[in-house]
Amino acid sequence: MDGTMKTTMTSAGGSARRAVTGPLRRLAAAVRAIRQYRRRVRTVMALRALPDHALKDIGLDRSELRSAAMGDSTRRRSARVGERA
Repeated sequence: MDGTMKTTMTSAGGSARRAVTGPLRRLAAAVRAIRQYRRRVRTVMALRALPDHALKDIGLDRSELRSAAMGDSTRRRSARVGERA
C-alpha cells in the first residue's frame, strides 16, 4: 500500500513540476529571443556608424547591413558566384 501511495504522489508531483517548467521554459526562450534581437539591433547600429570604405573592407554594402546582422549567410554567396563567372 505504501508503494502505491508513493507512486501516486510522485506522478502527481511530476505533473505539477511539468506544469511549472513548461511555462518557465517558454518564458526563458522568449527572454533569449528578445536578447538576441536587441544584440542584432545594436550590431546594425554599430555597422551603420562605420564609413563606407570600412564596410567595403569587411565585404559589406550599406544595403546588406540588416541581413548581415541577422545572420543571413547566403546573402553574398550567390553574388560572389555571379562575380566569378
